[in-house]
Amino acid sequence: MTFEADANSYEAAAERKAEQKLLFHPCRRWYADKRNVRLQAAHGLFPAMWMELEAWAGWKSVRKEYLKFQDTGEWAGAAPAAAPAAPAAAPAAAPAVDAKTLEELHGPLGEWYAASDLRARHGAYPETAEALAAWPAFGEATERFLAATVEPPAPRRKRSRFGKRDATTTENAAPASLETKRLARAQREALAASQLTVVAPDAARQLALAAARARTGAGAPTQERRQELMLLQMRLRTLQERTMDFASEFEKWRDDPRRVDPPPVYGPDGSRANTPEVLFRQELARERSLLLKKIRAIEPSAATALGDAPARPSRRLYIPQKEFPNVCFMGLILGPRGNHHKRMEAQTGCRIRVRGRGSLREGSRGRDAQRDFEDDQDDMHVFVEGPTEAQVQEACALIEPLLNPESGKVDELKEKHQTELAEINGTQRQETYCHICGEKGHLQWECPAKQRSYAMANVRCALCGDTSHPTRDCVLNKNGAAEAVETGAQEAPVKVDAEFLDFMSELGAEPGLGFKKPEAVSAQVAAAPPPPVPAPTNLQAQQQQRYGSYYPGYHPPA
Repeated sequence: MTFEADANSYEAAAERKAEQKLLFHPCRRWYADKRNVRLQAAHGLFPAMWMELEAWAGWKSVRKEYLKFQDTGEWAGAAPAAAPAAPAAAPAAAPAVDAKTLEELHGPLGEWYAASDLRARHGAYPETAEALAAWPAFGEATERFLAATVEPPAPRRKRSRFGKRDATTTENAAPASLETKRLARAQREALAASQLTVVAPDAARQLALAAARARTGAGAPTQERRQELMLLQMRLRTLQERTMDFASEFEKWRDDPRRVDPPPVYGPDGSRANTPEVLFRQELARERSLLLKKIRAIEPSAATALGDAPARPSRRLYIPQKEFPNVCFMGLILGPRGNHHKRMEAQTGCRIRVRGRGSLREGSRGRDAQRDFEDDQDDMHVFVEGPTEAQVQEACALIEPLLNPESGKVDELKEKHQTELAEINGTQRQETYCHICGEKGHLQWECPAKQRSYAMANVRCALCGDTSHPTRDCVLNKNGAAEAVETGAQEAPVKVDAEFLDFMSELGAEPGLGFKKPEAVSAQVAAAPPPPVPAPTNLQAQQQQRYGSYYPGYHPPA
């Protein structure tokens, strides 16, 4: 029996520590809010580490108020919510406030109102607390009073290990004497007596919030909405418990027969990216995001206290890759060296990304670790995300014309990209110079100094002696003079040979082999030109023709 009791106490202590560790950060943010002035005055500063919650005297009451806030959305010490409105339609009225809060607020608000500039516009201040709720300037006065009186808490000075002891800090203070304890007791009693000054700003904040809701017509959440909010918070708490007990919950999720695994996706290093653990964590994150989104729609303050940040506006613009398969849309969006993409992001302040099938090559290192794998399985699209909806619309207005290749803006953008790429590569010819005169502004065939720079060839006709045409183009060539000149040019070497042979015969020498009489040679030359020598067909024929019978490979005919 003792062993079972010890085991149960050990499990209870472990559960308490797990709960304290889970609730430490959200409860600390909730506790530091200005609307928890009453709790801060009663319990002091929140512990700096979650291990100190067990020994903190105010942890039980603070935990109770925090869980109550998660269930109902009401702050500690706030005015009770108004009763549900009647079914009949009624004009918007001032928020319902209890008499005690009005009495607490009447005095401090009147003192502040007497010295403010609102007195000149709204007149005299109500004399009684009952007339304060029906005062037309009640909402504006409480908001101004709140902004003027409630001050943010002073930042806590960080303790230094090597600093000197300071009597003003609690950690480094010297042991208190009897007089010091008596003075501290008197200060606590004075604080309890002046509790009105602590409660009044908090009441003013609650009343200002209620007045703003009454002016906007939103009103307090109905009973059905509160029940829905409570159910969503219970589901969120269950989801947090599943996240803490990840191992056992993952085993249950993996053994579920209804679950269907997607096809594996591998990263650049060859390891699988969509493992079952990653898929389960993504499913928990999506479920938590959906619950926080529903809670924010009902009570924004409750979602903020739970650590939910408002979602940034985003939009997807699908690329018509199937309709225009030959158009490179990524090149139009990115531009040369990605400069066009950078300019659009700098102009709009949005994140512009191209995602989907075909946006990344297989095995590339451009895959982001935080990127959702569902985007890669979707069609190619442009994902635009920005801080405001107006900036997202501005970015979409710049991208949408690029997704229509039939528009004239695409051709104009292509020319700009080609010009910019030529400037980056250094291949753009800014100015063209003429090769004749060296001036710029005209081409070579358009140069006005082209005629002056032309040098005429030194040609003279042999028939008429003119320099305007060659001999073959002369008019006298029609009468046969040119042929006569050419024939004389052919007979000149023959005449020289004939004279040489006559000289040799006078000396008594016989003509050598291959020589003929000059008359026969002259007649043969005049009759017809010598027959052309046939071209050899191979290397052996070439050598034989060149060296005759002296060629080693020559074989006489049989």
